[in-house]
Amino acid sequence: MKWKVIVWVGSFAIIFLFLPSLAMKIGDYIVNAPWQDKSWLFYILIALALILGVRRRLHKRAANQSPPKEEVSLLFIAKERLVKGEISLEEFREIRRELD
Repeated sequence: MKWKVIVWVGSFAIIFLFLPSLAMKIGDYIVNAPWQDKSWLFYILIALALILGVRRRLHKRAANQSPPKEEVSLLFIAKERLVKGEISLEEFREIRRELD
């Protein structure tokens, strides 16, 4: 019980006391520091923006190129039925021709 209270009080102090003061110090540094001292921050933000933009484009491209799920699942079902022996090889080939 004692450790749970210590952890709870510590997390409360970190969240409500330490993080806001750290955010204020970083904000003050960004606003008041000369450009030579904070130019590295600008480059990091530009690199982050470029990485996020490229990831978004690649994600959209991959979503557009993925095959329709229904055709893949129908072919998979036909393969399962062929393996179980429910349909013959000729019937499977006919189903595959219809799906393509």
